[in-house]
Amino acid sequence: MVEPITYFPQWFGLEDKMGLTFIHGQFSIQFLYDRLPLYIVAMYPVYGYMAYVLVQRAGILKRCNIFVSSICVAFGFMTLFEVADTVGPQWGWWVWNQDLPTSKPSMGPIPYLSLQGFSLVVPFAVALLTRWMTRTTNPQGWRILRDTIIVSIAVWPLMFSMQLPALLLQLIGVPTLTARGISTWTMIGGALLITAWAFYGTYRARMADPSIVPAGARGDRFALVCVAVYLLFGVVFWVAALPGHSTAVDGVAPSGNPVGSLSFGAAAFVLSIVLTAGAYTGTLKAPSASEPASNPAVPA
Repeated sequence: MVEPITYFPQWFGLEDKMGLTFIHGQFSIQFLYDRLPLYIVAMYPVYGYMAYVLVQRAGILKRCNIFVSSICVAFGFMTLFEVADTVGPQWGWWVWNQDLPTSKPSMGPIPYLSLQGFSLVVPFAVALLTRWMTRTTNPQGWRILRDTIIVSIAVWPLMFSMQLPALLLQLIGVPTLTARGISTWTMIGGALLITAWAFYGTYRARMADPSIVPAGARGDRFALVCVAVYLLFGVVFWVAALPGHSTAVDGVAPSGNPVGSLSFGAAAFVLSIVLTAGAYTGTLKAPSASEPASNPAVPA
């Protein structure tokens, strides 16, 4: 539901309100009248799935409520996504319409509203709704389709509701651009603190009682390998982009494309490593024979 409304606001009577927010570069396989490249179809589910798996492996899904665990998933999504999001514009993978009022303020070419919405709010909403829909039963068959449709539709109200903090600040006299900046960085900072607290709590639990890690989880390195491969390619793209980034004038590389924030991309890279390490530390080594039997009620 997010992509069609964003690419074709005129279909939904939102052209005057939203305008054309951004476009993607042309690739060999395209969807939605050549607006949606194949890699976009793949990357968002991958980021969301990997973030969910890391949070699940850390034990946060079982030890914390759905609100906290969904924030952790969203923050994990953001750290992975921003490694590519900050360098993508320089390679012409996507570009935002800087003429729109909603594109200000921005971090380089990335509007704060986009950073807040697509990197944090949408993955938070998807995780929250998914966890809420599956909190009592394990859906099967047609219920999976039903729940998918409900989550896809319900994401939008949650996405728009996250603009309320900035709107409230504006109502008390805070300038629009300042309000958007405060709202975005408060959400990022809050998500960072909550995620750090949750990961540290589950880490301490594993260190205190290694037997709580299910035996089957100890040999699972799928997420570890996936994140490592992804970050390796992230380094390759960033290193290749550095010459143009270092010679950019007014935020524009010699190629004519805008450059992203190297510092934010580097921070996202480091945090991706930290979260992955936090999910795997204390879960790979088999417990000794003297340790108590595994408690299946507590996840890895």
